[in-house]
Amino acid sequence: MKLRTTLALLAASAGLAAVPGSASAQSLKIALSSEPTSADPHYHKQTQNDAFSVHVYSSLIGRDADMKLVPALASSWKNLDDLTWEFKLRDDVKFSNGKPFTSEDVLFTICRTLNNETNVSQSYMDTTKRIADVQTPDAHTVIIKTAAPLPLLPAELARSLPIVWNGIVEHGKLTFNPKEGCGVTGP
Repeated sequence: MKLRTTLALLAASAGLAAVPGSASAQSLKIALSSEPTSADPHYHKQTQNDAFSVHVYSSLIGRDADMKLVPALASSWKNLDDLTWEFKLRDDVKFSNGKPFTSEDVLFTICRTLNNETNVSQSYMDTTKRIADVQTPDAHTVIIKTAAPLPLLPAELARSLPIVWNGIVEHGKLTFNPKEGCGVTGP
């Protein structure tokens, strides 16, 4: 009887953790060996920037305590063929400005890393330069085609490609064409 009561109390209290509380202003302090050179996650891949970025930005895929791949911004992913990956995106994510997270943000992020104005080596282009095409059939689906088979793409995307809101710079409709700025066409 005592075990049953204890289990019932544990089950009842477990639901409390999922109930949202009121938001309050809080500070987050992060110890770094040196100050970040930029808050822009794609500016330069340096240790102090990465250490800062991991606390502020999310990637499509993450890793758990055992280093296994786990969903982050992507709720699921699958290999459609040797060159094609499909990522289903979470529909419950918003940026800090309240804008919803969509497939356009993933497309923008990949294009931005391929056209990094800083032209710094190791600035996420190593992860994205083998991508041949990105399609966004709907707001919560991304299709990535690689130039050659890339079975480790999910592992490479795990915490290594911080996704940013596509509205950080003005642009029109995006298409994937790195040689033409990824098709950023605008007014």
